[in-house]
Amino acid sequence: MMTDTLSPTRTRCQPLQLGAAASRMIAAGLALAAAGIGAGCALGLGSPEWRGVFFHAYLVGFVFYLSITLGALFFVTIHHLCRSGWSVTLRRLAEAIGGNMALMAVLFVPLCWPGELYPWARPEAVADDKLLAMKAGYLNPGAFLARCLGYFAVWGFLAWFLRSRSIRQDASGDAGSPWPWSGSAAPESWP
Repeated sequence: MMTDTLSPTRTRCQPLQLGAAASRMIAAGLALAAAGIGAGCALGLGSPEWRGVFFHAYLVGFVFYLSITLGALFFVTIHHLCRSGWSVTLRRLAEAIGGNMALMAVLFVPLCWPGELYPWARPEAVADDKLLAMKAGYLNPGAFLARCLGYFAVWGFLAWFLRSRSIRQDASGDAGSPWPWSGSAAPESWP
């Protein structure tokens, strides 16, 4: 008979205790990160010629991490819709990545002023360009922010909904679909 042995220094329910040196190292790392972010923002936003470069680089980085978050959310959605039972452990990781949607919404805040990135957000550019003037109803900062807020609201709700249904599945043990309107009793009743 095989018994479950644990280390004599740790028990199964005992949380990991960090020493004083670890907390000092975490504080120093956070201080260095804040100083680096502050220096990068000061250098990038300090001069007009570097401001555009800063915002374009920020946009590329933001879209990269947003695509990872949305890909994980899509993965979870597909597996819930297909009622796949085999992917529960993989789905938990994707749910955690998809849960970064609130963080992505906060990281979107510097992009709420699109004048540095897009010519349609600058009134002088719209006045000089006939094509941009024709598209001004859709391509303007107010409509851009409204669309982005709508996107983040839908994505955030979807991430929250799927995570809450997953927690409910863990409690009940039911591997069924979290979507109340998906599927029917017909496939189970077919001969």
